[in-house]
Amino acid sequence: MEDAQATSAFEPRPDIVQGMVDRGLLKFTGKENIAEAWRAVVSTQDVVGLKVYCAPGPTSGTRPAVVVAVVKGLLQAGLPLTTS
Repeated sequence: MEDAQATSAFEPRPDIVQGMVDRGLLKFTGKENIAEAWRAVVSTQDVVGLKVYCAPGPTSGTRPAVVVAVVKGLLQAGLPLTTS
């Protein structure tokens, strides 16, 4: 997904990023709501780990706003929040 409004002066706009992640997953799965879309790719019994590449620094690599969007989607789908 692409949206010119996703950043402002190189700072991510979380609401726009969330929408981009959601739209991409809905399109990928063909589902009509985000919880169904996430459950099409993961089960509520799955353990999901996110690999974040942060070596380049805060303006490159995996953007925190994308990680937040993915976590919010997984929680909406009913995956339990666990920490280790």
